[in-house]
Amino acid sequence: MSPSQTSNQNKSYDGYKNTAIVVLTVICIILIVWLFVRKGGGTKIVTIQNPTASSSVPANIQVVTKEVTSEDDSYTTDLQEPTVSGLSTPAVTQYVNQQIASTLDGLVEDFKSQTSDIKILSSSEKHSITVDLAAYNDVAGKVLTFQFENSTYFSGAAHPLTVPATLNLDAVTGINLTLDSVFASSTNYLVPISNYVKQNLQQKLVTAAGVTADQADGIYFPQGADPTPDNYESFIVTDKGINFLFGQYQVAPYESGEQQVLVPYSFLKPYLNPLSPVASLAH
Repeated sequence: MSPSQTSNQNKSYDGYKNTAIVVLTVICIILIVWLFVRKGGGTKIVTIQNPTASSSVPANIQVVTKEVTSEDDSYTTDLQEPTVSGLSTPAVTQYVNQQIASTLDGLVEDFKSQTSDIKILSSSEKHSITVDLAAYNDVAGKVLTFQFENSTYFSGAAHPLTVPATLNLDAVTGINLTLDSVFASSTNYLVPISNYVKQNLQQKLVTAAGVTADQADGIYFPQGADPTPDNYESFIVTDKGINFLFGQYQVAPYESGEQQVLVPYSFLKPYLNPLSPVASLAH
C-alpha cells in the first residue's frame, strides 16, 4: 500500500471517528434533556403577544414556568410557578414576581391550616396540593392576569377538590387588582353582580339538567353566589368583561365541575372605579 493510500485511509478513519463522536454527543444531550423533563425539572417558555401595547408596556412579555415540589411527613406539594420578565421596569417586574410567589405560598399555607388537625391515613396517602397555571394573559397592556387550578386532597377523602385561584395585576405598576380597587365602593357593586350571576347560573344549570326552576334543588346552590366578597374573590379581567369563577361544590354539585360567568363591561361600567385600569377597558 502506497503512502498516499495510507494517508487517505487515515483521513477517512478520522472523519468517521469525528462523525461518530458528534452523533454520540447529540444522542447523550437528547437523553439528558429527556430525563430532565421527565422528572419535572424542565421549564416552559411562552411569549405573550400584546397587539395594543402602550409605550410603558413592552409588546412581548415573557413568562417562564417552573415546577416546585416538596414533601414532608404529612404533605406533598407540587406548584407550577410562573416568572415574568419584560415589564416596564426591573422594579415592576420584581414586584409582580413577588406577588405571584406570595399567592402560591398563600394557597399552600391556607391548605395546611385547613388540614392541621386531620391526621394522614398512612405515609403513602398524605395530604397533597397541586397548583397548575391554567391560563395567563396581557389584556391590552393594562392588566396581566393569571388563573391557577388549585387541586387539594385531604388524606382519606374520596377524591381531590379543585378550586380556581386568580391574580390580576396592573401591568404598568404591578399593583394587585382586588374587587375593592376595581369597583367603586360607593356603588354596592356586589349586589347587582350577584343578581346577574345568579340569573345566568340558574338558567345554565337548570337548562343543562333538563328540569324546571322549581326542581333546581340539588342542581344549583344559589348561596354560593350570594353578594359576599368570599364568593367573588376568584375573577379574571378580560377585554370583554370580568369572568367570575366558582369552584366545585360552590354553586353546583361536584359532578357539574367548576362554573364561570362572564359579566360584560356594558353591565359593569356604572360600578367600576374610574381610577382603575379596568375602567379604561370598558369602552
